[in-house]
Amino acid sequence: MKVAFKRSHLPDVLVDSTKVQDSGLIKDTILIDIPDDVGEFDTVLVRRATDKLKASTEAWAEYATQQEDSHPVVH
Repeated sequence: MKVAFKRSHLPDVLVDSTKVQDSGLIKDTILIDIPDDVGEFDTVLVRRATDKLKASTEAWAEYATQQEDSHPVVH
């Protein structure tokens, strides 16, 4: 990051992790949704993740266009 173009360095911020957890940003429990139906579900979670990745990629591209970012993130 030291050689990144147009990057501002800001001072470190100390954060009370208890307050962050109380705010809900850090979860005590993560629930995983696994279908109860009988069938072939080997790729259900992969398909869901792919859909979410596609949606976030499209949203990021739209944001980059709005911000006139000539170097959008591509993954």
